[in-house]
Amino acid sequence: MMLNSFLFPGLQTISDSGDLIPLTKGFRPLGMITVLTRDHYVMERKVLSRGDGVGVRAAKAQAEFESRFTEPVALVDLSNRGKQSMLANVWTWDRHAIGELTGNPSLRVLPEPLARRPIEAGARVVRALSGFDGEIWHNHFCVASRWWPEPPTEMEWDIFQRGAQSRYWPTEPNGTPILYALPEVEEASWISDRVWVAPTWGERLRSITPAQLIVGAAILCAAPLAYNASKIVQLNAQISGLEQEAAERTEAAQPWLQNRRRALAQLNQISQMSALGAPEALVYALMDMEAALVSANANAAAVNYDAPTLEVRLEGRSEDDLNVVALVQALEASTNWSEVRFDSGSRSIIGTVTTDETEGEAQP
Repeated sequence: MMLNSFLFPGLQTISDSGDLIPLTKGFRPLGMITVLTRDHYVMERKVLSRGDGVGVRAAKAQAEFESRFTEPVALVDLSNRGKQSMLANVWTWDRHAIGELTGNPSLRVLPEPLARRPIEAGARVVRALSGFDGEIWHNHFCVASRWWPEPPTEMEWDIFQRGAQSRYWPTEPNGTPILYALPEVEEASWISDRVWVAPTWGERLRSITPAQLIVGAAILCAAPLAYNASKIVQLNAQISGLEQEAAERTEAAQPWLQNRRRALAQLNQISQMSALGAPEALVYALMDMEAALVSANANAAAVNYDAPTLEVRLEGRSEDDLNVVALVQALEASTNWSEVRFDSGSRSIIGTVTTDETEGEAQP
């Protein structure tokens, strides 16, 4: 609906006092088309000798010549295109009378039936701006119509169908004319994409004022920029969403990444220790340390080995909650530790790993 508001004219009608009453809403840079009610136009059906521009112009000129209006204007609505004979609806109205009524002789106008959405085939009764229109459609074209001031009765509908039949009336496969039951009254459904009130492109373009044409061209030129701008906004929103998601995932993974870095650091330290020599002694010393830490309910934060000194930094409870003396004594009493002490500054247990190169053979 918003796109139609910018790309196509709106619809309005004329009140009895000559005021213009909008029928469609929205900003309409291409202006408005005035819908003519039945009392402002005359409609008749004609069979044209040819369906190209020559035939249309001839039918239009004939309708304007034969019209009783002071300043007649005709519009030819074809059932299809081609040079063969065909049915056409010819609409005629008085430009002078409409200009006097509204005070605007340059109004673009359209007969009301042409401003309603067409149907493919069948019958309908439409509530018009004034009265009711009965219509018979065949192959997307209105082949017969009738106006009533009040909704038609069954008898009036039957009389209309029997009197309006022609060779263009829809028929059964055996050629029998189709008679439709009286349909329910429909509300008008306006066509919002009409930018013309004439059958040829030249007349259609001439019916648009220069100001409206400039506005329309500006809208068409701005459309690609607006489309690209909307895409940029959409992509920026997607990028922002992905960045937010990545930040949330990174934050959620921090504890796991921290444990992973700590494990890799400890594994790297153990590998360095083993490369320095006496791997069995280190393993046994670490086993003793693990047993002592479990008893003290403490954890090792880092392990550093500078042969033959082994330093284990503690984490967990405060020093007051740890029985440091008992922890040092337990390690000192083991076969694989000696010269064990506690460094309160670094919160580390420091000792010498016993190997066969220092104080004898390591023991499991």
